[in-house]
Parts: sequence; structure tokens; C-alpha cells
Amino acid sequence: MFRDCTGLETPPASLPADSLAAYCYDGMFRECSALVSSPAISATNTAPYSCEFMFHACKSLTDGPALMDPSPESWCYYAMFANDAALSSLSVGFSEWYSNTCTTNWMNDVAPTGVFYCPAALPNERGGSRIPNGWTKVSPAPPIVLSSCVCIEALSANSTVTAPVGSVYSADGGATWTGGTATLANAGDKVYVKAEESRSKVYPSKFVLGGAVKASGNAQSLLDPAAESLTAGSEAFRELFSGCSALKDASGLELPATSLGTDCYREMFKGCTGLTAAPALPATSLGAGCYSKMLSGCTALAEAPDLPATTMNSYCYQHMFDNCTSLRETPYLPAASLTEKCYEAMFQGCS
Repeated sequence: MFRDCTGLETPPASLPADSLAAYCYDGMFRECSALVSSPAISATNTAPYSCEFMFHACKSLTDGPALMDPSPESWCYYAMFANDAALSSLSVGFSEWYSNTCTTNWMNDVAPTGVFYCPAALPNERGGSRIPNGWTKVSPAPPIVLSSCVCIEALSANSTVTAPVGSVYSADGGATWTGGTATLANAGDKVYVKAEESRSKVYPSKFVLGGAVKASGNAQSLLDPAAESLTAGSEAFRELFSGCSALKDASGLELPATSLGTDCYREMFKGCTGLTAAPALPATSLGAGCYSKMLSGCTALAEAPDLPATTMNSYCYQHMFDNCTSLRETPYLPAASLTEKCYEAMFQGCS
């Protein structure tokens, strides 16, 4: 499907199918050399060859998806991660090595060190068709799927990330979680951030970022560690990255909530003067003021995200892009019925 898409960095957030037919994901991201993250794979029933070569030669991929099928079929993971030279983390749900060749050559030529999460009962067998030599076996497998968390990746050395109050971060692929500030020593280093426990909003706390970073992953994990909710309530993400000039790219950040509460994303990226790419905004049920000043003062932003909602609410887009002085094109606005001040000063100061 995406084979040889060498410019693809961020894949779809998830592959939600529960059961996989033979060859269905065969070579799906093969030789996508720029791919830096993997989609969540929900399948617990895999067919023969269903995932063979799926991430073969994805040389920038560091964290593999969680593979939760407890009894994978023959050849289903054949050469799945072979030649992924940066791969250093993987989680599996099976507790025995099957003799049906399901993992033949699946981890050939990956990173020399890494973390392999698995049930304690899985035998500690080593090699390119088992657990890679040099990797640490950690049991039990972590309950949190890293691809569901918010990921902050350094674009320059010695960037810093302070997680919002009530959130925890992991700098070791999910093995340990803590609060506070992380220093990313090298460009490409990552931390994963999630809520410590379920809550209704992150506000009034927010991220504090230094250096140059990009954000990806599912923002809902900051409300619900499992990122299962599709609702974002009143003020849920208000000011989440406000004033973070170090944030350069948020195009990979997922905001999947379909129903938005009052002021939900208000001022979320306000004053992010280095931001060049905004996240997609798929919601169609808007709360009052939900996008008010969301991207206000993002002076480096040249392209606005699509705004698909057709039913407005009062103040919903008020001042959304004001003072976005680099903005060159406005989004299509499909709503046929307007509400009080829904577009007030939406593009004010976009010179």
C-alpha cells in the first residue's frame, strides 16, 4: 500500500481490524525509509503471511507496534522488521515460540540494543528469529501502547520537555514512567507522554518545551491513558502548547475527538511562533469557543487545517488564525447556517 514511499514519516494512527486475512498487510510500509512511527495494530487473530515484510527496511523506525495475537499463524510475521536498523523496542502478546515459522527472520539486522516486552512465560530464545541478541527482555508487556501516547521528538540536541501536571513521560520505550522534565540529548530522541490517570482536562497545566521539537501521537492519551475516548470536554486542552516557540511541527498530533466541549482547544497553540504545520481537525460537533484563538499568533504557519464542521456554535472559530502573518490560503468553510460571532476576527491581522 505504501511501499517505497520514502517521504512518508507518519502513518495512519491505527489499523483497527480485529482479524487479518492472508497477505493483507504484506509489505504495507516496506522500504519507507523515513517512517518514524508505526500504527497501532488491533488484530488478535492473524492469518498466514498477514504481516510479512510489513515494516521491512524502515530504517528510521525506532518503536514497533504492539503485536497482541496470543497465537500467531505460520509465517505471519516473516521478515516483518528485518533491516530496521534503528528499531529498539517491541511488545508482543504471545507466550511461546511456535514451530510454525511465524517469526522467521523477523528481527534480522535491527538495532544492537533494545527492549523486548513480552509475557514472562515466553522462553528467552535469541537471534534474528526470536529476541534479538543484545536486547533486554522485560516482562510483563506494558499495558500502554506507545503509539497511543503523545510523542515529543527532538529536532535539535538538548531539547527539553516538561510534561503537564498530572501527566507522566517515558524516555525508555515505556519501561519506566515519571513526571517532570526530560532532556533529549540528541536530535531524534523521543519521550512519550500520557495521563497518570483518567481526568476531564489538562488545563490549566500545559507543556513547557525548549530547543526544537515536533509532536505526534494521540492527544486523548493526556485525558485517558488508554486513549479510548472520542470526547474532549470543556477546556480539555486549553493552552496545552501555548507560547511554545520550540514546537515546530504538530502535523502528526492526532485530535480524534468528534465531540468538542466549550473552549476545548482554546489557545491550544497560541503564540507558537515556530509552528509550521498544524494538526488535522476532524471534529464535526463543536462546542462554544472550541477553536477560539487556537492558532493565534502562529506567525510561521503557512497552511490552515481543513475545517469540515457544518454545524456551528457561538464563538467557535473566533480569532482562530489572527496574526498568522505567514498564512497564504484560508480553509473552505462549508457551514450554511451561522451562529453568534462564530467567525469573529477569524483571520484578523493575516497580512
